[in-house]
Amino acid sequence: MRLLNVISLAFVLTFAALSAFAADNAPKAAPAIAPIVPAVGPAPASTDPATTEPDSKKPPEWLATGSVYSPEGCEFEVTFPEAPYRTQHCDPIEKGKNCSDMNSYTKVFGIDASVTFNVACNISDSDVYGKYDKNAMTTTVFAMSKPVNLTNSQTNYGQLDEAKMAVLLGSGQASSGSDDLIYTAQLWVGHKSVLTLEGQLRGKYMPESDKLFSDILQTVRLKNEPAPAADDKKTKKADKAKKADKAADKAK
Repeated sequence: MRLLNVISLAFVLTFAALSAFAADNAPKAAPAIAPIVPAVGPAPASTDPATTEPDSKKPPEWLATGSVYSPEGCEFEVTFPEAPYRTQHCDPIEKGKNCSDMNSYTKVFGIDASVTFNVACNISDSDVYGKYDKNAMTTTVFAMSKPVNLTNSQTNYGQLDEAKMAVLLGSGQASSGSDDLIYTAQLWVGHKSVLTLEGQLRGKYMPESDKLFSDILQTVRLKNEPAPAADDKKTKKADKAKKADKAADKAK
């Protein structure tokens, strides 16, 4: 049940970010966060809507002062409670190969649970939007999850003129074999940049860790900027033609 709640919430949040951008090309205020039901263990201390509902609808306190990851030229952004640290991510099977720079954020909740995110945004000189279709993107997020021991997973895909997104969410066991694991892999493709993100929620159910995992997923979004022109050369030619017409009118 815990997995179903986290998965449904994550899909709603990530695709809501795309829908909000399409609606008015501007970021929205953080939407309400649904309470997450634990798979095992005791229920939250209070189930009274009068006490639990207001907190669940509030944006996280750290959102206003959080650290926004969005390198120059990146069309996407992710907000963390604190600045992520730079690390190098290599192929887990072929050690030392296929390495790339990543930005990582980790929050440990004692010995019971932890939240970890790895994110990178690669900037391109050419338009990459047309190079990725649904099959390529869902295959990529599936490949990203291969090193993780998942027993259940599902993928989904969304597309707008500004960006495409594929997301995988699943559950399994952490490498230690004793901790529960909820995992997400995301691939966002714009016209000039590609964002990859992996998130892991490990350990026992804790309201704080589940909420932090969901809160961070909620911040993944397109930046408030228009999609680039389909053909800059054509735009420049059209502008020159307009200027020439105005000059000819003045000469008359």
